[in-house]
Amino acid sequence: MADRSVATTQTLDTFRTTFNSLATDVGDIASITSASGTIASATDVIEAVVQLNTKIGTITSGSSVFTGNLIFEGSTDDSFETTLAITDPTADRTVTVPNLSGTISLTSATETLTNKTLTSPTISTPAITGNTTTTGSIIFEGSTADSFETTLAVTDPTADRTITIPNVTGTILTTGNSDSPATTTSSSDVDHLLIDDGGTMKKITTANVGLATNAFAIAQAVALG
Repeated sequence: MADRSVATTQTLDTFRTTFNSLATDVGDIASITSASGTIASATDVIEAVVQLNTKIGTITSGSSVFTGNLIFEGSTDDSFETTLAITDPTADRTVTVPNLSGTISLTSATETLTNKTLTSPTISTPAITGNTTTTGSIIFEGSTADSFETTLAVTDPTADRTITIPNVTGTILTTGNSDSPATTTSSSDVDHLLIDDGGTMKKITTANVGLATNAFAIAQAVALG
């Protein structure tokens, strides 16, 4: 607003035009006194400015309460805006913005997250690529959500170890199920036996037990009754 003044030596017409310009600068006072919202109770321009300054002070001090949504135009003034909407709270809630630079992650977005720690997560149908390092155990629920799970535990290694899952379809053979026919070697694979020796799986060939061929082994077994 311009700094306007009328000297005592100037004419009445100059006073009139200066006054009209001042009214234009300030605006229609009647509109101010009939305004709603923050300056609803203002009866003149000064009160309206004071009320606006008070409101701005509460915003900058972090004590302002907003109703409704916050709408952001963005860098382009067009018909597209971003609305920050708040679900009507049923109790006092606090959402803390961390002291970091970054991009907000959304539950509805397909994103790649890095350097994140998940504490006791429930992950449905995960697809893991590359090398993954985990501490503790991996727990599988199975097809039924109940109180029984399968835990894949790792003995604390004293050196780097690698367990390779072969490129075949089958059931893992362990010391706990080595006597199950469903988990032994196939009928065509009769060149060795697997022996559970106190928790250590050992392979014994026919030569180790003095059987040179499969046919001889069968004949010997028949002869010995």
